[in-house]
Amino acid sequence: YGGQGEILQAARRLVTEAREGRWNERDVEVDLTEAEFESRLSYPVSVDLVIRTSGELRLSNFLLWQTAYAELIFLNKLWPEISREDWDLCLEDYASR
Repeated sequence: YGGQGEILQAARRLVTEAREGRWNERDVEVDLTEAEFESRLSYPVSVDLVIRTSGELRLSNFLLWQTAYAELIFLNKLWPEISREDWDLCLEDYASR
């Protein structure tokens, strides 16, 4: 999986649909909404919170479209080390924003 590839694949789907006559140039310029484009993604759901583990401070090409407005929390622990307390602290942090 790669977020950039997913966005490119969605754009290619639109091109295919246009070639099939389901879209014309005006439709794309005027009627194509973010939600319409998002519906062509592999995972067409917006994400509210990203908890990035392992001490990395990047998204690593993960769900780029879906995380555009997500809140981000970075933890300096590997995923198997995350405790219930860590999870609760992340949710408290998110709820306080």
